[in-house]
Amino acid sequence: MTAAARSEHGSTLIEVLISVVILGLAVTAFLLGMSTTVGTSSLGRDQANVEAMLTSAGEVIQDNNLIGYTCDRTKPTYQGELTNYIAPPRFGMLLVIQVAYWDPTSGSGGDWTGTCPALQGITVQAQSQDGQVTMVRQFVKVPPP
Repeated sequence: MTAAARSEHGSTLIEVLISVVILGLAVTAFLLGMSTTVGTSSLGRDQANVEAMLTSAGEVIQDNNLIGYTCDRTKPTYQGELTNYIAPPRFGMLLVIQVAYWDPTSGSGGDWTGTCPALQGITVQAQSQDGQVTMVRQFVKVPPP
């Protein structure tokens, strides 16, 4: 068989199959990389949204012009007031977990077992809409002079 005759035969079945397998592996690796990138991007966005909600909550809580200091035991959390000022629900959920009062005379240096009026320790939890990201922060609210 001459060289001219061999060039007209084309690729063998084995060569085509190997090429298809290599291409399939390359495309699979690319798609897995893209899916990881999208998942990581989504998690980063959720973390940023939760962080922004907590930062906003802290600013609103500490501003007595937006939410006044209250000792009302029937409404001990600031949940309703925070909902009026914080990001839309599509970002996630914001929940006031606890409101405690600082007692500087108890223990060694004080603790959060005091009574009103005193510094308020307000614990706030924020969670992303899909529930993958949850963060908790504590803010301090100062009573009016």
